[in-house]
Amino acid sequence: RRRRRRRRRRGNRGGGGGGQGRGSSEMNTIHNLVNNRKEIYRKVKNIDDGIRTTTWSDNPQVSAWIDRHVAEMKALVESQNGGIRWWDDLFAKVFEMRDYVDLEYDTRKDGKGVVVRQRGDNACGTALVRAHAEVVSDFIKRGHNEMRKNHDVPAACL
Repeated sequence: RRRRRRRRRRGNRGGGGGGQGRGSSEMNTIHNLVNNRKEIYRKVKNIDDGIRTTTWSDNPQVSAWIDRHVAEMKALVESQNGGIRWWDDLFAKVFEMRDYVDLEYDTRKDGKGVVVRQRGDNACGTALVRAHAEVVSDFIKRGHNEMRKNHDVPAACL
């Protein structure tokens, strides 16, 4: 008989959803985006201390979800007690290191999405925002299969 190995639960670090955020709103937005990922376009550019991403859709509903998602995640990071995906090593580290990461965003001029600038205050913060951007792009490429995976913390943070 095979035994299933249980993950050590990290506790509830920010409300409902089994540590998945403050409530169902954030996860509903994420699932709406993943379910409509074929309508999402994304460009990622590394800058000196982080990344600049542009994410958009020609579908007005999907572009509204993109904007909502970025606003919700910025609020979680700034809340000092919120977070999502605590079971995923990368996301847990992003929220643990929230004081070393800065996120700014603007709605695109055409209203079809957002431009996000994330910067790290140290080598770990910079590595985290770059790894996070790569994983988000993988969510868009691979959907729910990628969302089920645990993602490694960058070496700069170990």
